[in-house]
This record gives sequence, C-alpha cells and structure tokens, in this order.
Amino acid sequence: MEARKDNAKSQFDSWSGWYDRSLLQRIFFGPTHAAMLESLDRLPANSSILDVGCGTGLLAAKMLASSPTNFVVGIDLSSGMIEQAQQSCQQFGAQARFVVGDSEHLPFPNSSFDALTCSHSFHHYPNQESVVREFARVLKPNGMLLLADANRDGLWGWALFDGFVNWLEGGVSHCSAAKFRDLFADAGFEMVTQRKGGWIMPWMVNHAVRRRVVVSTPRRAA
Repeated sequence: MEARKDNAKSQFDSWSGWYDRSLLQRIFFGPTHAAMLESLDRLPANSSILDVGCGTGLLAAKMLASSPTNFVVGIDLSSGMIEQAQQSCQQFGAQARFVVGDSEHLPFPNSSFDALTCSHSFHHYPNQESVVREFARVLKPNGMLLLADANRDGLWGWALFDGFVNWLEGGVSHCSAAKFRDLFADAGFEMVTQRKGGWIMPWMVNHAVRRRVVVSTPRRAA
C-alpha cells in the first residue's frame, strides 16, 4: 500500500506544473466540479470545507469564488500540488489554507468541518475503507460529503477506467456505485444522491451525509 502511495505522489508531483491546462479539466473535472458546487450552495455562510486530494486548488478556488465567506482547507499527498494550490489561491488570503498530508490519516480533530469534498483522487487511495472512516471522523454531525470519481459501471466506463486508466496509473481502484454505497454505510453515512454524467469520460458525484461516526480516533491538529 505504501508503494502505491509513493507512486501516486511521484505522479502528481510531476504533473503539478501543467495539470490545470489538461484537457481533462474541461471534459471531466469541470462538469463534476459544477455538480459539486450546486450541492455546496446549500451550505450556510461561514462554513468550513475540507478538500481532500485538493491538487492544484482549482476546486478550492471555485468554492471560494462562489461563497467568499466560507473557509477551505486543502490537503494533498503531493507537495508539488500543494505549492501550486497556495499560489493559485493567494487572492483568498486566510480563507484558504493548504497542507501536505495523507487522506488515510487526516491531521484534524474530530467533527472539524461542515463539508468535505474529494474530487477524482479517491481511486488512488489503497485503503479506501479507512479513508471514508476518516471522512466521517472529521465531519460534524450531518456534515456533507461530496465525492466525485469516474463512473466505471457501464461497459465503456469499465474498459476505460478498469482497463486503460488502471494500466496507465498503476493499480488504481475505481469503485462501482454499489461499492460507494457500501463504503459510506459502513462508515456511518447516509446516501443522498449519486449523480452521473459524461459520455466520453463518464463520472459520478456521490452526495452523502454523516449521521454517525464508526471510528472516532482523535488526531493532532495541524
């Protein structure tokens, strides 16, 4: 598992300089970000949001541009991505903060955030059950979870993501819609919706709410 993390970190460090210029931003990440922002619009003012696997901070910037009173913390295993995020979100000052860290060991106390986003990084996480439990731990009661990733359920999605992307990125694991529902239920989440879209690059945005915490191990605050 550590080898998979190291491989992902090396990949994203090398991609960080050009990641925002990728065609994927327009045909894949952009539509899922738009779907996530629609749900985040329901949050009250001055909400705290944790963006796990924040990459270059593009989603964080969109969230703050949409709701300037919110506070966003981004965390990513790649120091290269975090450096890009800090630069791209300078305009938001203290409303945006970015830290290098592991999604499986989030450096935040229990019940810290009103919402948590995770956009197109979940398939890189080798211990997905532990990560979802960490999501539940750091969310406040009734906190919102928005997790976007590829939709591999159809024939084309299966061939593209379980086949080509798995080969290209080295042993990643895309969850089916049913698998996501099981992971969330086991960690104490209640599923709200599973929104799907895309044709060339099928995607899915999972919207769930934290009802209870199964694992509640306090972490040292960053």
